[in-house]
Amino acid sequence: MFKKFGALLITLGLLLPHLVQPTFAESKITISSATSQELVDFLSEYNLTGCFTKSPEKTNLRITALEMACISMRSIGNRKMTSFTAFRKLLNEGFYGNQVKKNDNLNTVEMMRTGMLSYGITIPAFIPDSQWKYTDIDTDTTVHKAVEIGVFKTQTETRTGIRLNKKVSRSEALGFLFKLSLIEAADDSLFSIPQEENQSFFLNISNGSKLDVLEATINNIYNKSYYRNDFSETDAIHNAIKTVVDSLDDPYSEFYTPAENLQFFQGLKGDVEGIGAYIEKKDENILIISPIKGSPAEKAGLRAGDIVTHVNGESLDGLTLQEAVSKIKGPSGTSVNLTIKRSRESLEIQVTRGRVNIPSLTFEEQNGYYIISLLQFNLNAATELRPILEKAARERPAGVIIDVRNNPGGFLHVVIEMLDYFLNKGDSTVQIQTLTDTTVSEAMTDPIISDIPLAVIINKGSASASEILAGTLQDYDKAIIVGETSFGKGSVQEVISYTDGSALKITTAHWLTGKGNSINKTGIIPDIVITDNPGSPADEALEATINKLKNGSRSSLRR
Repeated sequence: MFKKFGALLITLGLLLPHLVQPTFAESKITISSATSQELVDFLSEYNLTGCFTKSPEKTNLRITALEMACISMRSIGNRKMTSFTAFRKLLNEGFYGNQVKKNDNLNTVEMMRTGMLSYGITIPAFIPDSQWKYTDIDTDTTVHKAVEIGVFKTQTETRTGIRLNKKVSRSEALGFLFKLSLIEAADDSLFSIPQEENQSFFLNISNGSKLDVLEATINNIYNKSYYRNDFSETDAIHNAIKTVVDSLDDPYSEFYTPAENLQFFQGLKGDVEGIGAYIEKKDENILIISPIKGSPAEKAGLRAGDIVTHVNGESLDGLTLQEAVSKIKGPSGTSVNLTIKRSRESLEIQVTRGRVNIPSLTFEEQNGYYIISLLQFNLNAATELRPILEKAARERPAGVIIDVRNNPGGFLHVVIEMLDYFLNKGDSTVQIQTLTDTTVSEAMTDPIISDIPLAVIINKGSASASEILAGTLQDYDKAIIVGETSFGKGSVQEVISYTDGSALKITTAHWLTGKGNSINKTGIIPDIVITDNPGSPADEALEATINKLKNGSRSSLRR
């Protein structure tokens, strides 16, 4: 993440006159192996002081949860991430407890936990008391990990000198993150499971007979099988993990091999090579959620709701989603023949693959209306939407239309930030239900636009984050919803990456709209139902939306 440093020993207080030297009671943070210029580069490169909106020059002020989230995320490379986006991301990912508010001052443990988790350092959930050397404070896994990796240098073997409840200053937090960056640059192995340890994962974690059986089976294949020369332990373990994940019977939980994981993240970046369509597995069918606008799939005539049954004459029955996708994808310029089931029809469609770049949104003005097509909720989407809405607030168009047709979703924290632009401060943006509790996110700011007619167009290709946006705006009567009933994906997935390049995508929660309405498997029902005619060059849904907005208030439109 950050370049390796030289050998000059320094302290933070000697380098920058505005920063006080970081200390934790008797404990010492030793910041070493950096030149003055390198430390200045660290602070300026990631614009960390830009996270301090109130008195940024006063680094002796206590750091807030909002500020700590911002400097943590920026220091690992997210230079443009706003404070609110960073705070929501860390809150939603469990870095903070549900009771932590953005302006709360963090104590030592909270600050260390936020920093280490942001840098990808795993903090154990439990350690035996026998491994805890210190008698002056209770056993704490966060402190144990910090001492273990050398972020804190203790003065004695029996005392850490760390006051766990002490509120931390900005300079102490900056010093802690800088120390983490030095450790990461010097030894990346501290930030992940070593490769050789990952390869023997089942042996290391085995504490029961089931994993022992798997280990014994692999050993017996190596030692006794007639076919052992054709045996791949990596493939066998990956296939075993796939079977375990498939047993959840959840179409959104998947294990990705390193190659599959690379394809997945290339799609998140918005640069893909293939037919250019979002695909899911639903009811054992490979379903086109939506073709990407301007993609080879759209040009060939594929539609949201199409079921792909065969690829180049080969049936997809029994294949996982990733296995089906690997057959559909291919190099730019090559062709693939898809057998499509559409209603009661069976169609043969040839698609010439190409390179597809997926922008966040497009914007145009038409007859006095702002028309914003949100194509995906990627990391830049909220940032790109905001200036358009600020322009609308200044220029007062006749209405704003947000088109999320064929938008399959994206990042949860991005749509939550977008809802801030429309809802009143304190309104619930989304509710996240896990097996143990429900977290309610609230709008943190006043709306950018509040009295300009607003509409959202949806169709059956609008899923996940698109449905959160439309459903919550519908809850609060902020927008008229026009189009077709949406897809109905009300679950939240987390992607956990492993050091061999593989990853687990797993459903961790279900979401509800701001006022607690579930749309899972039912979708958002529009206020005004309009079905586009694919054979017509006209955009019936857009035209109907403009006509409805001309009628006046949202309440009158929804009657």
